[in-house]
Amino acid sequence: MLNRATFSNESPRLHSLQALILLAGVLVLSLILNVDAKSARLGSLTGPPCLVGQFGHEIICPGCGLTRSTSLAMQGEWLLSWSVHPTGILIVVLCFSGCLVHFDILRGGHRSSFHEQLLRWGRYSCSFGILIGWCLRITLSG
Repeated sequence: MLNRATFSNESPRLHSLQALILLAGVLVLSLILNVDAKSARLGSLTGPPCLVGQFGHEIICPGCGLTRSTSLAMQGEWLLSWSVHPTGILIVVLCFSGCLVHFDILRGGHRSSFHEQLLRWGRYSCSFGILIGWCLRITLSG
């Protein structure tokens, strides 16, 4: 049983445990989704339509297709993943990397400046990757 003194709200271990569960959950969910180029389903549930994409083609939304692309990349469908959204492959790599970094923080019990740099690089890479992927989708579709 976990003691509150061991896992206080300020604890880097608690933060890393939460992040590790979230990142691993994304990877596991990506594996179990039933995905094709047009939709993602979990059993009989389908994802909601994109509000931005409803006003035009889904190409105008920078995030449309990220769930499908990430899931396809996790399932080994690299070319289809790239065609849905180029950033899906990067998201998988960043999730795996984040799991490793947060596992190392959990193991060591503290967050070093190297961990901080890796996590900051991951956040920037994700943000810029989505924007670059969006630009690629617009360029390659036109």
